[in-house]
Amino acid sequence: MRREAARIRFDQADEKVGNVDGSPWIRNQVQQQSLPLDDLGLQRAICLNYFRGRSVSLRTMRKIASVWDPWRSVATWYLWRSLDPIPVEY
Repeated sequence: MRREAARIRFDQADEKVGNVDGSPWIRNQVQQQSLPLDDLGLQRAICLNYFRGRSVSLRTMRKIASVWDPWRSVATWYLWRSLDPIPVEY
């Protein structure tokens, strides 16, 4: 499934996702490949989740994030969510 999803062209994504609330927004976020390494929250989340809270360089963070392609935006969102101790119900 993951490999199939990576091969889907973004102009076909709406057809695959269907009529899910927020689907155009989700498609746009994934398409943008957002990786805001200048964001302190993302830096903190990477350090906590990958290095037990130890501070690391931006170069190291980029190396970690390189394996997230083509899902960097999604990984970023999950890392941000990992910082919030209160579960969110959608």
